Amino acid sequence: MNPFHSHLSAQITAALRAGAVVIVDPDSAFMTFIEELTGSVTWDSERPDTFVLEIDGQPARFARFDGSWFGLKAAIEPFMGQDGSPEPPVIVYVPRALPHPSQNVLMELLLAGTRLDWMLDREARTCLRQKFTDGVIDEVLAGGTATYDDVVLFLSQDTRSASKLRALYPRKSDTEILLGWLVDPEQDLAITAKGASAELRKLVASRLGLDLNSGTALPQARDQVARMVLCAEFLHDLSGEPPQVLSMVPRPATDDQRDEALDLVRGFRAQHAEKYVRRADQIERGLRLAEAEIDPARLGRVDTFRFEERALLDHCARLLADRDYADASTIVEARAPSFWVERDVARKAQWELCRRVVELGEQVEAVTQALPSIGGESAEWVRRYAAPRGWHDVDSAQRSLETFRAQMVEEPACEQGVALALRAHEALLHRMAEGFGAALAKAGWSMPEVLHQTEIYPNVVETRGGRVAYLWVDAMRYEMGAELALLLDGVEDLQLQPAVAALPSITPVGMAALLPGASTDFFVSEERGKLVSVVDGNPVANSKQREKHVKARVPDSADLTLAQVLQNRPSSLKRRVKGKTLIVVRSQEIDELGEKGNDWLARRAMAEVLGDLSRAIRKLARVGIEHFVVTADHGHQFSLRKGDDMKTDAPGGDTVELHRRCWIGRGGATPAGTRRVTAGELSYRSDLEFVFPTGLGVLKAGGDLSFHHGSTSLQEMVIPVLSFRIPGGGSESGPSGVDVRLVDVPEAATNRFFQVGVEVTAPPALFEVEPVPLRVVLLTGQEQVGHAGMADMPDFDRQSGVVRVKPGERVQLVMRLTRDDVDSLKVVALDPDSAAVLAQSGALPVRLMR
Repeated sequence: MNPFHSHLSAQITAALRAGAVVIVDPDSAFMTFIEELTGSVTWDSERPDTFVLEIDGQPARFARFDGSWFGLKAAIEPFMGQDGSPEPPVIVYVPRALPHPSQNVLMELLLAGTRLDWMLDREARTCLRQKFTDGVIDEVLAGGTATYDDVVLFLSQDTRSASKLRALYPRKSDTEILLGWLVDPEQDLAITAKGASAELRKLVASRLGLDLNSGTALPQARDQVARMVLCAEFLHDLSGEPPQVLSMVPRPATDDQRDEALDLVRGFRAQHAEKYVRRADQIERGLRLAEAEIDPARLGRVDTFRFEERALLDHCARLLADRDYADASTIVEARAPSFWVERDVARKAQWELCRRVVELGEQVEAVTQALPSIGGESAEWVRRYAAPRGWHDVDSAQRSLETFRAQMVEEPACEQGVALALRAHEALLHRMAEGFGAALAKAGWSMPEVLHQTEIYPNVVETRGGRVAYLWVDAMRYEMGAELALLLDGVEDLQLQPAVAALPSITPVGMAALLPGASTDFFVSEERGKLVSVVDGNPVANSKQREKHVKARVPDSADLTLAQVLQNRPSSLKRRVKGKTLIVVRSQEIDELGEKGNDWLARRAMAEVLGDLSRAIRKLARVGIEHFVVTADHGHQFSLRKGDDMKTDAPGGDTVELHRRCWIGRGGATPAGTRRVTAGELSYRSDLEFVFPTGLGVLKAGGDLSFHHGSTSLQEMVIPVLSFRIPGGGSESGPSGVDVRLVDVPEAATNRFFQVGVEVTAPPALFEVEPVPLRVVLLTGQEQVGHAGMADMPDFDRQSGVVRVKPGERVQLVMRLTRDDVDSLKVVALDPDSAAVLAQSGALPVRLMR
């Protein structure tokens, strides 16, 4: 039995498992095979139009179309009408095309059995490819004129005629043979020694449509093939007319040849990245593609050559400068899987910055359009600002953009777009500040519909029951509280609500308003020439006085700083909170960073405070604290640095305190762009007066020119109130049965951005395990100094920093170091629900290149 016969018989045998098979041979090309198959048969005396044959040792009833569809149907119907599959199974051979389904009397048989549509070229190629490459096969099939006997005859020849290339590349497909030769010049000697050069040329001609001259040496042939396939991919992805520089480069002639070229290039990139880089750069330089003045808008989603990614980044930067965020967003999303971007952290950072500009620009436009629809009710301003997906998201987008830009090593390509988006954001903040301040003044500086800062303790903290950790986070604005909520995976009864801070929105006032007793007796006054907040008749001007006040009202209380919670050993922390029903935890990191005047350092490090808070909360839960309330004394504005045109003369008069965003005293002037409010209007028992800028302007005073607070804007006055519980101490470990490993960790951190791999493995019995959530951070001691900022997968939550890794997969993360003043760090993978350490690296020295 010849190999072609065996190939076809095997198909029939497999198809007969369905009980019936219809072989459709529209060109009657397999008549010889059918004659071979039916050469020895047992005739059925009762049914002479069918007979029983044996195929691969299995009996089968055979019938064939002989001019009458109804006759064929009548011949097989007696065997198909039984319950279940016919025994023996039925083979029907049709040496012509089937009629239209509406006229096909065999439809029931076709639906009940299996249909084999045989074309000689396709079936012959499938069989011949076991021994030969397509270049040789093309000659055998002779452009569609070959017959079944021709294929059989060729297969029966001496095995020395079999493919020499297949001997060099055993068990490889034609595409794999071409790719192996394309990437490995050392194969040329073996190909020449085997006498396989001619066959290789035939294969190239067959699969790619490129005719290589017989005198062309293999290295030059390789250059031609590489140029052709890379340019084929480039042109396939390019819209419009091809550039003149590619007019002389051969192209695939058919769709199949083009698809083969595309497959080759994809395999080249995926399996031999370094060699691909060298080859692509060589072709790009040789053709001078970067100088061809190709409109970047015509470039597609695949970056075949390096110049494409750079041209598109420049194009995207221009779109951002034109505030064309929709088109820029399309380009940014298309670049996510770019080969050139994935290989270079700095390129990733450039595109990530563009994406953040788009995000800020789109949100600024959306809120700007929504502003005219809001009425004059101050409570409605707060509701719209603090709603889920509310206006506070624009502040988050601005902080995200500013933070990321501050961490970049290279100059941003989209710097103009960044500047325009930030200016638009600044203009929006100005309008929001004016509108909310006017609404607040109209309401008489009172909003009974919104929780006031002095009501947080009695309405939220005291109602929790049990032991409560009460976290005061200095200068945490509302959007930061919303981001912290995302970090608190797995907590119960989580509620985020807005509260309105006491005025002026500065630390001595806001911290006092959070104290027990402030809801019944709180005001701001002057004592010995200094501003002082008074609660229950007692001045509480500083942290020592506030701690003393809490101790007097709640004797079984403890006072800790965030650093103490993080740095104390669990046993020591447990002793400090033992028997305490109220644990006050103070964090001043955000305000201290902002007030230092180093914008870049503050923007880089500020976000890490949220990670520290999240880990501190988990640590407190593990030592027995179940209930938590997290809030702030005030928010802040951290926007563009104010120039002279944004500075206003101080009111003068009897000045008690002067800040960038508020004046406290008596008398003096009320400069243009400011609003004067008396202590009585704020329900304070005092004769003090307050002057606040109405927009984003600042008073001529000491202090930072970009980070400030004290006035009446939403960002300064609306503070987050997060309440939740972690029962039973929380989990101390991550998911069971899985192993997390950090791989490809560098020996040192030499850049603020560096890549780390994460792998998750599970035992075979747990192969159904869901993706494992992880949060990967950088720690120095117990202090967070960086986090994962980008990942090579779509399932990465940038706000929470959680990445979900399937067991058996590896994910590449781009880590962002946010501090310059650390000597070493560790990469640590945490369980988001428990903050348990699942994996950590050794200590990495920090040697940043300046």
